Amino acid sequence: MKYTFPLKSIFLLSFLFLLLSSVFPVYAHKVNLFAYAEGNKVVVEGFFSDGKVAKKAQIQVFSPSGDRLVQDQADDDGVFVFEIPEVTDLRVSLYAGMGHRAEFTLPADEIRGALAAAASGGAAAAGGESSAPARSAGCWRNGRGPTASSSAASPSRSG
Repeated sequence: MKYTFPLKSIFLLSFLFLLLSSVFPVYAHKVNLFAYAEGNKVVVEGFFSDGKVAKKAQIQVFSPSGDRLVQDQADDDGVFVFEIPEVTDLRVSLYAGMGHRAEFTLPADEIRGALAAAASGGAAAAGGESSAPARSAGCWRNGRGPTASSSAASPSRSG
C-alpha cells in the first residue's frame, strides 16, 4: 500500500516554517536604550541587539507628570547628551524608526548623586581622587557592555 502525504500537511508545515523563520530576524533588531547622569548632564545611548548603533534616533525626555522636557535626536554614534532639566525621575524614550521603541527611567537619586559628585569634584580632584561620577548599570559605551554600576537601574527594552 502506497502512502501519500496529505496536501494540507504540506501547507501547514510551510506556513509554520515561514512564521517561525520571520520571528527571529525581528528579535535580532531589538533596540536598547540606556541613560546615565554624568556631572550636570544626561548621556543617552541607543543601539540594536546586534551591536549597531541607533543613528539619528529620536529622543524625548519626560517628567513623571508626562511633560516633555527635551526633544532631539541621537548623533551618528547613537548618543545624545543634554543638560539635566530638573532633578526628578526622567523617562527617556527612543524611537529608531520602523516600530523600534525603547524607554528608560533615570532615577532622581542617580541625578542627585551625579550633581553632588560634580559639585565636590574640585575638592576630590585636589585630594587625588577621581572626580568622575560612577556610571549606572545602563552604561554600554565602548564595546557595548556594562561598566561599573552606581545603581541597579534596569533598562526597559522593546522592539
